[in-house]
Amino acid sequence: MTPTIRTISLLLLVLAPTALGQGFKGAAPALLDARVGSNTRAGTDPAPTPTGDRQGKAEPHLARGAGDPDLLLATYTDVLANGSRISCAVSRDGGLAWTRTALPAFTGANGRVFRPTGNCVAGVGPQGDLYVASLGRYNDTGLGLVVVSRSQDGGANWLGASLAASASARAIVDRPWLAVNDFPGTPNPGRLLVAWADLTFDANGNTTGASLTSAYSDDRGATWSTPAALTPRGSTTEANQGAQIVVLPDGSAIALYTTLTANDVTPLPNGEATINQYRIDCRRSLDGGRTFAATATTAIPTVRAALTPEIVGGGFLISHAAAARQSGDLFASCLATVNGVARVLVAHSSDQGGSWQAATVATDNPAGTAIFNHGIAPSADGRTVAVVYLQRGAGAAGANAVELRGALSLDGGATWQPSLRLSDQAGDLRATVKAQPSNLPLLGDNLGVVPGGTADQPVVAVWCDTRAGYSELQSVRFVPAATGSFDAWRRANFSRTEQADPARSAAAADPDADGVPNLAEYAHATNPRVAESGSAFAFAAGPTTVAVGERVAPGRTDQSATWETSTDGTTWNAAPFDPATTVTAPFVVAIRVTRGRPTLLRNRYALGTASVTTSEVLVVGGDERLVNLATRGQVKTGASQLIVGFVIAEGTMNVLVRGVGPGLAAFGVAGAVLDPRLSVNTGSILVANNDNWGSASLTPAIAAVAARVGAFPLGDGSRDAAVLATLPPGSYTGLIAPATAAGAGVGLAEIYRTDETAGSARLANVATRGEVSGDADTLIAGFVISGTRPRRILIRAVGPTLAQYGLTGVLSDPLLTVFRGSERLAQNDDWQAARFPEAATAAAQTAGAFALAAHSLDSALVLTLPPGAYTAQVSGVAGSAGLALVEVYDAN
Repeated sequence: MTPTIRTISLLLLVLAPTALGQGFKGAAPALLDARVGSNTRAGTDPAPTPTGDRQGKAEPHLARGAGDPDLLLATYTDVLANGSRISCAVSRDGGLAWTRTALPAFTGANGRVFRPTGNCVAGVGPQGDLYVASLGRYNDTGLGLVVVSRSQDGGANWLGASLAASASARAIVDRPWLAVNDFPGTPNPGRLLVAWADLTFDANGNTTGASLTSAYSDDRGATWSTPAALTPRGSTTEANQGAQIVVLPDGSAIALYTTLTANDVTPLPNGEATINQYRIDCRRSLDGGRTFAATATTAIPTVRAALTPEIVGGGFLISHAAAARQSGDLFASCLATVNGVARVLVAHSSDQGGSWQAATVATDNPAGTAIFNHGIAPSADGRTVAVVYLQRGAGAAGANAVELRGALSLDGGATWQPSLRLSDQAGDLRATVKAQPSNLPLLGDNLGVVPGGTADQPVVAVWCDTRAGYSELQSVRFVPAATGSFDAWRRANFSRTEQADPARSAAAADPDADGVPNLAEYAHATNPRVAESGSAFAFAAGPTTVAVGERVAPGRTDQSATWETSTDGTTWNAAPFDPATTVTAPFVVAIRVTRGRPTLLRNRYALGTASVTTSEVLVVGGDERLVNLATRGQVKTGASQLIVGFVIAEGTMNVLVRGVGPGLAAFGVAGAVLDPRLSVNTGSILVANNDNWGSASLTPAIAAVAARVGAFPLGDGSRDAAVLATLPPGSYTGLIAPATAAGAGVGLAEIYRTDETAGSARLANVATRGEVSGDADTLIAGFVISGTRPRRILIRAVGPTLAQYGLTGVLSDPLLTVFRGSERLAQNDDWQAARFPEAATAAAQTAGAFALAAHSLDSALVLTLPPGAYTAQVSGVAGSAGLALVEVYDAN
């Protein structure tokens, strides 16, 4: 009997866009090994691609140029709201920056329109031409095709695709593969080789054959040879799938593929089948892929299948092959169940596939986990082998969590190092592209991975994860070394050109200009190419000590850090630690300080002769203060009125509180609230209220105080509201509502400290609640810091956590941006994605603020800011709308 092969060809699948969801968005990034570079989104979608059309990516693959090792081509299936297309991303710097384009539909020589659809594979020719092989279909019939697209200008434009094969009414083509002879000086340099599976059916839809076919082109894909059988057709005892062709340094070729027999398959009542086991075979071609050997050689003997029924995929059926570019050593890999756990097996051949060493287990994933997809990449000399794979977590907690991991062998695949986590955030299977009618996640069969272009350069991998709320293409670089170091981290994060430029990659360089030099970025495991926001330190001041802590990344044993203190900012000494004070995470040490005398603290990082500090300096005992707040937002009735809260600590304070609507017209603000009413309360007790400041008996006093503290003047007789009050320590709430619902609009809530002498009283925090809608109706809080030294401030934009306090209609995903004038200083989307999220947790505990929910999409930043005026803006990510709270806390 012919074994039944379950195909997941995109010709047969209907792809359903995922509903845009959280997809583990908001989770804290993992701290990666020093050998692993920062995760990078591989470009942005080409225009025009409306946001609502960006539904998900799947099936990534990657190729590197032989003549230009910095040239990378990634290709993937791009699932849109109205169908799918093939897109690509090109990097010219070894995988750090990417540019995307989409492959168009083409018109063939027969005048019929066809388009690439899925199962895409990338290739780079010896002259720099880019190629993408994929499945395709005619627009008028839907019959399946194998098509090859070509670009001569680095992926900006794609020439008309050529047809390598087409299906018939009772046959489909599946899982194409592309190989390019990119070895100059060999026979047929530039030859393109394509292989695919031919699946045939009878009139009842039963499988009658599953064999492999290949074709070649010697004119850059303009014409193709007649398809030839790579494995026997019409076999009633065996079926083949997943052919991958590899070109060897002498110009010969090897085809590696999966073989199943009738004994390997158990038919199911629904007409499908369970794959029990399979083996990996290969055939060599001595004429560069024109013909292949009639007899196969087994690379990996029969293994037990590694099935994951929760996803759509034949990834378990796809073996992978790669050749060392200089030595010609061949490596074959496959998924298999070993002692009850899905593993990646790797076999090695040093005689061009004539014989194979016994396969070794490359992965160390624990019991209960699953591996979906994988790829393999050997170094040019065959000594270093990298395997990348997607691993799903164990148990109910990990059922939907998928991370990218890597395994390294430094002795040609004989033994393997402990695996490395490569993705700093987990993907969520629930937010991936879905196949219909099963509604199961579709990840594809391949993962893109290529070795370093030179011996000292990193491996590059691409995959799809859901940190954006939907499946998105990501890339990562990692150095195949036995241990981590600053040098390995530098190579993983900087291009070859940058590695030779001390101004970009040296320990003291700060290429992203965020005040954190490379050596400190290395110590904290942050991205040296992106200016992260937020404090790098946790801080809590006590009567005689200050507890400090920082992000501690694993494996950075080649560098050291020393805390220093200063009273004048010029002379610095090693900090006096207090061993008698016990601290707990995130704090590391306690430093003795003298209350009443300003003390500055910083951390110094050293590696060899290099010694650097960050621009962030912590201050204890300074004279700086929060002195006023002004918040702009929508003023409506009921739960949607503008609410400002503030806390006075350490003494009685005189304040001016205003609710401004008509006064905004002088600043060109349209749609202002017509007649705001202001009340100030402490708990349920009314402290002061006003409707129309010009009718109050204290109008002259209010005007005089406003002028003294720098508040803009209100018009005589305007309907703005204002009160003066002397308030003891405590918590207060200012409510601003329109006199009538019809008069709702934009309003400004302001709080000014009006004391003419400094005194001991201080504004400990201010907060405003109001409505936000996308980027149009934002909640804007302005605040002023007085004094002579920087002040540590906690700023939060809270939406999701408000639901825990009984509020409905909250902003689901707030974005917080902090400005000084027109300069953007910092931004945060999801509080646990800040530079050091524990800094916000510690600051909130010190300030007495309620805790933000773990993994929530609330935003928070801890910033050390010099005296001056600042603005915090809260907007809704992806157009989200609802009630939000913007908070500013004194975090010293």
